[in-house]
Amino acid sequence: YSLAQSELAPEEDQGAVFVSATGSPNVSLERMTQWTHQLQEILGSFEASENAFVITGGGGGGEAESVNSAFGILSLKDWDERER
Repeated sequence: YSLAQSELAPEEDQGAVFVSATGSPNVSLERMTQWTHQLQEILGSFEASENAFVITGGGGGGEAESVNSAFGILSLKDWDERER
């Protein structure tokens, strides 16, 4: 972080938030799916949220055993439709 040559955040709002998560190494697909459903509901509940989705597994380069990973995107409403 201290050696970064540029900002870690974009200079302007791109209208999307990317989420990457990793669960316990021994979590079941069923439990991870339950958790990602909860995460999707939370992401979609923000006032600025336009759409949200979360995908369970596949975050480890597409390997079948990566069921403990999740990836999601929160799409934000247009600037004129949100306060911040």
